[in-house]
Amino acid sequence: MKKIKLLIFGLCIILVKLESQNATYKYDPASGNYIVFFGQDTIEKLTFYPSTKIVPLVRAWIVLVKDTFRYRYQITNSNLSEDHLSEFYLPNNSMITNIRKPNDGWYFGYHEVIDKLNWSNTKVNHYTPPGKDYYEIGVPPGTSVDGFVYSCTGLPSIVDCFFQSSRLSGADHELPGDVVDILKTLEGFPLNYVKGATVGPVLPPEPFIAITFLDTLLSYTHQSVTLGWLKPKRDGDREDDERSDDGIVKNIEKRIEKAKKELVKGDSIKARQELEKLVKKVETLYKRNEKEKYESDMVMTSEAYALLKYNTEYLINHLPSKQKKGEKEK
Repeated sequence: MKKIKLLIFGLCIILVKLESQNATYKYDPASGNYIVFFGQDTIEKLTFYPSTKIVPLVRAWIVLVKDTFRYRYQITNSNLSEDHLSEFYLPNNSMITNIRKPNDGWYFGYHEVIDKLNWSNTKVNHYTPPGKDYYEIGVPPGTSVDGFVYSCTGLPSIVDCFFQSSRLSGADHELPGDVVDILKTLEGFPLNYVKGATVGPVLPPEPFIAITFLDTLLSYTHQSVTLGWLKPKRDGDREDDERSDDGIVKNIEKRIEKAKKELVKGDSIKARQELEKLVKKVETLYKRNEKEKYESDMVMTSEAYALLKYNTEYLINHLPSKQKKGEKEK
């Protein structure tokens, strides 16, 4: 009986050794691919083509219709990309409704593992691009797709977005378990996705504190500059208490700081006046873009416009309409 147990145990060890391929992988900087090595008597190689050989760009337009925001996105696959762009991910949000896709070539779903909204175009489908007599997967380099749309009551905020290309890796035969595990690792977040930033909805803060929300507006201003959504150019549309040489960004920051000082003093009426001037300024700057021939000359993109206009209006609507002299906001 003991010999039988030892024999069974020995067979188990042999089977484990046979199943274990001692799989390893390394990154090849010349090709940008990962090479997986496995096997025992003969070393086999499998090339993993990451879905990151793309340079994606995203634009967002937000419109307020009654009490609901309509978010629309356009994605561009840059000329610098090597592959077609086929996956577009945004943060999941329970408030989102009326989701639409650009055309029948795209599918919409929810990625449960990473909790993301996902538009996907990775399979041959019934959509034929204008002027083409064949089916095209995803977004080729140098082209754009518009029409990723949904509605939401959430306030515009800066959120992460993710992209993937349509490259796939595989083998002609069944792979050992440790090789499959390596491929799963290489295919997962954040290694196999390109990360970007755009505007998406967030829940309004609860409890709402006006002074803290003004800090949020300042943060959106600074981040918009970093992301290229707001240009620190000379301010040609200044108010009487502003200086043109201070520039657009500094004048916006000063306006927010003035509103904050009034709130600290307990004067919500004067704070409201400062914020109304800010909304007027944002609208003026955005309208100026219509006169510019090139997008690079724009001083404020639709993203910065949505962040500053709608969040400032939300703050105005949550300030007391009347306040007694000397009475501070709670």
